[in-house]
Amino acid sequence: YKSAAQAAQRVLKQRPRQVDALTVLAIIDYLQDDAPAFAQSSKAVLEINPRAAEFWAQVGEYGVMVHRYVEAMDLYRKALAIDPQNSTALVGLGIGFSRINKEDEGIEYLNRAFEVDPYNMRAYNMVELYEKTMPSYSFKEYAGYKVRAHNAEFEMINLFVGPVVEDAMTVFTKKYDYTPEPGLAVEIYPDAATFGVRSVGLPHVSPHGICFGRVVTVRSPSDGNFNWRQVVWHELAHVYHLQLSRSRVPRWFTEGLAEYETNIHDPGWQRHHDRELAIQVFHGAIPSVLELDFGFTHAKSQVEVLRAYHLASLSLHYIAETWGFEKIVGMLHGFAKYNDTQKVIKAVLGSSVQDFDQGFKSWLERRLMNFEHQLMLSIEDLPTQEQLTRKLKLNKLDALAQAQMAMVRAQNGEMDEAERALEAALTIDAKSVDVNFAAVFVRMRQQRSSDVLAHGEKILASFKDGYSLRVAMANASLDMGDVEGARVHLSSAVQLYEGGVYAWQELGGLAKRTGDTELTHETLRALYLLEQHDPALARARYLLAVSESDEEGAWGALGRWVDVHPFNVEVHRHVVEMARERKATEELARSWRALILLERVNREAHYRAALKDFAALKMTPQIEAFTELAREEGVDL
Repeated sequence: YKSAAQAAQRVLKQRPRQVDALTVLAIIDYLQDDAPAFAQSSKAVLEINPRAAEFWAQVGEYGVMVHRYVEAMDLYRKALAIDPQNSTALVGLGIGFSRINKEDEGIEYLNRAFEVDPYNMRAYNMVELYEKTMPSYSFKEYAGYKVRAHNAEFEMINLFVGPVVEDAMTVFTKKYDYTPEPGLAVEIYPDAATFGVRSVGLPHVSPHGICFGRVVTVRSPSDGNFNWRQVVWHELAHVYHLQLSRSRVPRWFTEGLAEYETNIHDPGWQRHHDRELAIQVFHGAIPSVLELDFGFTHAKSQVEVLRAYHLASLSLHYIAETWGFEKIVGMLHGFAKYNDTQKVIKAVLGSSVQDFDQGFKSWLERRLMNFEHQLMLSIEDLPTQEQLTRKLKLNKLDALAQAQMAMVRAQNGEMDEAERALEAALTIDAKSVDVNFAAVFVRMRQQRSSDVLAHGEKILASFKDGYSLRVAMANASLDMGDVEGARVHLSSAVQLYEGGVYAWQELGGLAKRTGDTELTHETLRALYLLEQHDPALARARYLLAVSESDEEGAWGALGRWVDVHPFNVEVHRHVVEMARERKATEELARSWRALILLERVNREAHYRAALKDFAALKMTPQIEAFTELAREEGVDL
């Protein structure tokens, strides 16, 4: 806000009545909940142009950015009171109504927006969505919420997703001592473009789920490529965070808290990015709690986004372990009252920001101490090429700057320039660990495997080691046909970082090539713990557990498999078999129903087998329900 205000003031020194700059100042006042200041700054705009409908529409757009969906609708109404044909406000109000389960009113405004501006992409997409796509979707009402799904998937979605929503709401309502506002909708979309348009009016969005406070949209688990249960749990946590905080919760807190909730509900849902985070911790680059939001809003790469989620999550673990979970609930109420992280930390935790930052840093260092003396480097954390050019103009004999320039150039595919910079670095200081690591990086891209190993050995001889170094040396060893050398380096890599998915994958491939059954099983167990979104891993882990007579392991792996791919026939056959033996009546009935829905050609045989199982376990309610379903579907039993 400070930087934005300074930029606006620079404009106003030249042009005191420049409306855009005055609008920026008003938006800042609004976002900071400074009502008297907002009254003055908005007045300054409207005195220049009393018909400035777009002013209110722009403030509304910024309200939406910080989850103030309901408040933004009032701002859009102010815009329309001045100009009934303001397309920004019409679209915003239309989408806003759709996010509070008043879709009929939303459609009315979207149609008006399309009439005013037929080239408005969001208006066009939303009108098309409701006219042509939504008739294929239906709602099922539950106590306190409803689930929308495509008619072709309707019963399967409600069979699996519906109970998870109920479980999550039961847990969160008790934990937060809060019942969400009536009318919560959880909407499941099998088509990515439909999901995107329904969520934000545009077809290309990357998340698997989005929460708008009263509406949650989620991609369908029919794709079988992500853990839908974890996503639903995460997004439903946001419902409580947004409503309790009056949508004043900062991004780091709500994302961190939703991650915290998934972590403690199921340890298998944890993120594994400790190494990426350790690079920041031990390079002194951990931001203040006041800057954690920038990890989401100013990220320059996917690695930075992953760090932001993981760091936010750990900040909530730190608060829970240090002050207790009840203080987290108190902070949500605090954000509703103060809308200021510094004030909330002081009022609820009784801590200054400086003490919080120092305590969190120490907590992270203890958690990540395994990485403290490792060789760590991320290409995302290097200075830019422009910054390095300036450094080298001042001092061409700066070996580190030359080494970093070599890596940046190599990353950009500028191999001739990378070679010149690397040779300069080696000439200046051939013994430097950082220079030799840059050589590993560059030579790897040049496919000079023997040189990769030579520079890697120099680093190891200096008593430095690291995950990425070992992975590079393993790949070089494989390229040279040294399978045993690759195995040694990969084994070292996973000892240095147990969460190193790539190294475990490579080690698993090596184990299969060499017929090492014990190592194959070890890598499978490790990857199963690290990769929650892979149905093939869950299946393989189940089969391994069965071969080892590990009933609990097999049952857990089946649960994971269902969590990723509930539309898979094979998994339900295995669930039925195990549930029958374990007398797990709920899972038995659910998977029999899934098999009936997924294998229509075999439904009569499935009904008969299911009723036989239910009779053996004296499951009278299920017998009655399935008998009625069979009658409704015209199945003669």
